[in-house]
Amino acid sequence: MLKLIHEPVYLLNGQDWFTEAEYRARCAARGETPVSSDEADRGTISAGILDAHNLGSREALRLKVDALTSHDMTNVNIIQTARACGLKEFPLPVVLTNCQN
Repeated sequence: MLKLIHEPVYLLNGQDWFTEAEYRARCAARGETPVSSDEADRGTISAGILDAHNLGSREALRLKVDALTSHDMTNVNIIQTARACGLKEFPLPVVLTNCQN
């Protein structure tokens, strides 16, 4: 069953999720101090990835890209555009997949 939730949710222990109100009530019932929304945001997988690749501040991200990946529908376009621009080699690793064959 799918349930749409239009508010923040907290994932605890990798499997239990609670809306913000449920999470705060759970913490109060257990006598625990709930973490702030900002602190919870910093604990996400996405935040870890962004922090690892960020050259700027959290307010003004400047992301460094390690590699590029392209699916098979755009491989020819990427190569043709690179050649048309005079590019002899890509400045970083590029993975071109071929899902159709």
